[in-house]
Amino acid sequence: YRWETTLKNPDNVNHCIEYIIMIGQNQDRAQRAHLLLMSQMLDEPCFNTLRTQEQLGYIVGSGMMVMNTVQGFRILIQSEKDCAFLEKRIDNFLVNFEKELEEMSEGDFEKHKIGLINKRLENLKNLGEESGRLWHHVASEAFDFDLGKSTFTVLKSNHH
Repeated sequence: YRWETTLKNPDNVNHCIEYIIMIGQNQDRAQRAHLLLMSQMLDEPCFNTLRTQEQLGYIVGSGMMVMNTVQGFRILIQSEKDCAFLEKRIDNFLVNFEKELEEMSEGDFEKHKIGLINKRLENLKNLGEESGRLWHHVASEAFDFDLGKSTFTVLKSNHH
């Protein structure tokens, strides 16, 4: 679905696309762990390809998103190029990443899993980080305060 609107200022040539792939219910711990892993694996290649190589826009980002009861993955681009073009470039990026994922060695895949596990189990540095993580679970209505431990359990038991 694409929603377009005309801006009040006709001199503003910026466009913005928020490309969202809805994955499922946020209560599914295994799915959430896999989504976290996918998000981590896509973060650098998404920025490198769409921002650095293709120079589609100044603002390019991606990541997991949790909204009320659902979770998904999003890519956000602000650009002077129109949204239809941006959507095609995102589609192309995801198709190419799928090929890279299929060809990824077991060792490289394990490195991603271990990196995510370590990140999720990392001790928080201060009260602000701890409250931020807890409030994220409240605001997203996920209420999965043991996400770090469940991510570890899911990813340690799954293979490439």
